[in-house]
This record gives sequence, C-alpha cells and structure tokens, in this order.
Amino acid sequence: MMLPIFLMLLFQRDPVRPMDEFLKANAAAIRTISEPQRRAEELQRQLLYERFQKLLDALESFANAHNKGRGQVWPNREAEAIRKAYRDFVRSLFPGTKAAIPPEVKDLGRR
Repeated sequence: MMLPIFLMLLFQRDPVRPMDEFLKANAAAIRTISEPQRRAEELQRQLLYERFQKLLDALESFANAHNKGRGQVWPNREAEAIRKAYRDFVRSLFPGTKAAIPPEVKDLGRR
C-alpha cells in the first residue's frame, strides 16, 4: 500500500521546472530588447509618473483650497486643474488613443 505512494512521490513532476528550462534555453531572445525600445519604455514610464504626480498635486491643491474655505467655497481654478491633469493622465495610460473622459470629470471645473 505504501509502495505506490512512495513511487508517486519519487516520480512527481515539478510544474515550475519546464518554465525554468524554457527561460534558460531562450534567455538571449528574452533579454534582447533594443536600446531605442528600452528608452521609449523608460520615457513612457517617466511621463506616466510625472502626469500622476501632477494629478496628485492638483488634488492636494484643491483639497487645501476647499478646506481653507471650510467647504463653503468651490475652488474653480483648482477644479479645472484637476480636470486637465486627469485628462492628461488618462491619455498617458492609453497612448495613441482618444480615451473617453467620464462626463462628471469633464464638468468638474464648470460648476
């Protein structure tokens, strides 16, 4: 009874091993990303980071101005800055396409 269990444990197949073998065999093909392609990807990441940071700064500025007025004042200039920063951020997420901006964001600064 124990012999089949021991044999199954002895001859079990590792699910990770075939992938490791594939990566070792094709390491050169996987790592060969051209330098211009690598630079383009890095520039894309940097642009995304900058636009996200601009969106965070706009949100912080809006929150500070709104809290300064104790919730009674709608800071229109800051709301417009959020709308623009959000639009730029969404466009950097999907480069080459016209990403649809939700209507509530389109009308954010136009209260």
